Formats: sequence, structure tokens, C-alpha cells
Amino acid sequence: MTVPVMIIGGFLGAGKTTAINQILRGSHQRIAVLVNDFGALNIDAHLIEAQDGEIFALSNGCVCCSIGPDFSATLGRMLALTPPPARIIVESSGVSDPWRIAQLVKLEIGASLEAVIVLADALDLPRLAADRWLSDTISRQIARADLIALSKCDIASTGMRAEARAIITAIRGDVPIIEIERGVLPTVMVNPSTEPQPSRFLADSTDHDFRTWSWRPDGPLDDALLREVLRSLPPCILRGKGVLQIGSVASPMVLQLVGRRWSLTPGREAIDAHELVLIGTNALPTPGNLEAMFSATRIK
Repeated sequence: MTVPVMIIGGFLGAGKTTAINQILRGSHQRIAVLVNDFGALNIDAHLIEAQDGEIFALSNGCVCCSIGPDFSATLGRMLALTPPPARIIVESSGVSDPWRIAQLVKLEIGASLEAVIVLADALDLPRLAADRWLSDTISRQIARADLIALSKCDIASTGMRAEARAIITAIRGDVPIIEIERGVLPTVMVNPSTEPQPSRFLADSTDHDFRTWSWRPDGPLDDALLREVLRSLPPCILRGKGVLQIGSVASPMVLQLVGRRWSLTPGREAIDAHELVLIGTNALPTPGNLEAMFSATRIK
């Protein structure tokens, strides 16, 4: 089993630290978070259960660690934990290209790149994108992102949000964009549940409203056909998660999808679940269309 790694990037002041803090406080998984400055997170003292050098163990099972000078070595330490974390989240430096970290993750045995999420400041993006010294950094961060979270939308006007969206689209036309308030990333973007939902609508909080679709196939799926469908999914599908039985021997495979990035990795032999959940905007295809699309991948 490989540990999925999600990278959260974005320019200075975009809200990365707030987002990471919210993930740590609200996690129901054992997450390892790698940050540039642990002190900036301002974790409540009562949440810190133990400290071992630069690694802090939190009372909810999460682990927080400063990245330090050697990212690969730090990542290796997290992967070597017993038991290993359910996922690893990395905070990219505000002036760096998160894709460079993504490349290091892809080289690490035991880790799989889940997604690169970049936060973009709805208030400040036009100024940053027009600055001749900073525009290249902004463009590189957006160009390789799997999902853009437009932050500070609670204080940005409609015109500001539209201008920021236009800048992002000009850099990367097919990247999905979500709007967030007070720096809070929707829980379903970080850890979507595969539990069946009571309806086709899932309200993650008062600030986030998404459509969701769940499907339980009645048989194994064809690997090639499934990959073809995944490649053709529309950008309105923001997040996906599932455990699917693949091929004539029904091998369990774990699907992780964020934005335009998806991966299928081998699951534990004991996994007997067979379910897929997709989360998207109001433009999500109808349940009937989605079912027809994925049902066509079943082995006849």
C-alpha cells in the first residue's frame, strides 16, 4: 500500500497555513502534515501529545513535522512511521513551485502523488499576476495545479472574484476552481467519504455546497475501459474516491481523484468494498448519465 500525498501550494498570504491548521484540527484520519514553519500553525498546546525533535504528535492521531533542508528525508521519516499515516499533506513554500515537490514525491517508494491544490488570493491575484518579478512564480504555481482554491471570497467582491478567475483560466484553461471563505478547504476536497449519501446533495458546511454521486457496481470493471472513462471526466468533477474491483480476478484498486489528476493503486487483499463516490459542482452530470458512463466499464 502506498500513502497518498497531497501538496497544498500558493503564494505568500493566500491562506495555506489557515487551511493546514483547519485540516489538522478537524481530521478524522491519521494525517502527517509537513510544514515549513510549525510555529506559524499556532496549534493549541492541549492538542500536542508528544514531541520528538521536529515531529509533534497530536491528540487526534495526526503528526506534524517541519520539512527541514531535505524534503525527501523528511518524507521518508513519515512513511517509516508505525503505523504509517493514512495520508500525508505537504505545505509548499509560498514562493516555490509545488510541482517540484510533486516530482520528489513521485520518486519516493511508498508514496503516491494524490494532487496539487493551489490557493490563490482573490483580492491580490491581479496585482501579483501583473508584477514582472512575481508573475512567473504565480503562473508556474497555477499551471501545474490539479485544483485551484480561490481564497478570501468572503471579502472579495463579485468583480474581484471574476477577475481572479479570468487570470487563472488564462494561465490554465481546464483547471477546476472552487471558491473558499476564511481559508477553509472543504473537507470533501481533502478526504471525501465513500459512505453512501442520503441524497444527491452534500453540504460540507454552510459555506460549501456540492453535488455528489455514489455508485456500487454489481461486478468487476474492465481496467482499460475504466481508465478511458476517468480520462474523459468533465472538469466539473472536483473530487473522487473509491475502492473498485478490477479485471477478471477482481483485484481491489483504490481510486483517488482531485481535479484533473487521478490514480489507481492496489488495495489490500482484504478489501471487499466496491464503491465509487464523485463530488462536483452544480454542473455535475445527472446520476443517470454518470451511471451509464461507468456501467459501460463493467466486464461483460
